[in-house]
Amino acid sequence: MKYIILFFLLVLNIGGNAQTSDSASVLAKNIQIDASVVEKNIQLMKEIYANDLVFTHGGGKRVDSKTSWISLVQNPDMRFVSRTQDSTKVETHDDVAIVTGRVDIVLEYKKQKTEYTIRYVRVFARKANRWQLISHL
Repeated sequence: MKYIILFFLLVLNIGGNAQTSDSASVLAKNIQIDASVVEKNIQLMKEIYANDLVFTHGGGKRVDSKTSWISLVQNPDMRFVSRTQDSTKVETHDDVAIVTGRVDIVLEYKKQKTEYTIRYVRVFARKANRWQLISHL
């Protein structure tokens, strides 16, 4: 499903500007981030998140590192049922890419379901010739 969405975004050119190779790669990574959290795909998370990741949660009261965020996702009491992207835009600058958007989240914690939406800014850097997330705000 995630690849179908990426295909339509690229083919239909949502957002008005032609997608460059870099912005398409970053967009694919951005979609993979949310899919990896839902799937608890820790290996993929370790690849996509840079070692110096700074993950700031809404309100700014909690800030996670790569290790602490992955540990949170692995918590057996917590399950992200879905994380659906909307209004995503990519802006590239050489080896830095800024992604803005909205994600609708369905979270189950200790068998209680919560639904909420966040707006975010994610910053990717090209490291060792691959895009990695360095910041989530």
